[in-house]
Amino acid sequence: MLMRITITKKTSNKGNEMSEEKTVTLAKDSLWAKFDTDGDGTLTDAEIATGKEMLELELQEEKAQAQKMMAWVAIVTSFLCMLVLFTPFVSDARVLSLGAIVSAYAIAQVGVVGAYIAGTAYTAKKK
Repeated sequence: MLMRITITKKTSNKGNEMSEEKTVTLAKDSLWAKFDTDGDGTLTDAEIATGKEMLELELQEEKAQAQKMMAWVAIVTSFLCMLVLFTPFVSDARVLSLGAIVSAYAIAQVGVVGAYIAGTAYTAKKK
């Protein structure tokens, strides 16, 4: 279903106030349609600014969730890697030959978790 939205933009030209109006037809589930907070079918500059702020907050939240998931995956995979090495299915000779690779892997995963913790602490302190 389509929805008609009027986008108004007021500009000032040395004391003379000019008004520019555009009428745009958007889909009802469009990103712009949800910025119309009062439901009058007109997007004002304030509604667009508020919508941009909300969109930025949503993107920040998605980014934080992705970083959190990366940290959890790093923790779980490190634990599973170490667990598999201590099972009787992996011979001692193989554990010795994989020692350097597993050490580098563990250090890299700890780096991912450390970066997540440091980034979270930094952004919390910044606010």
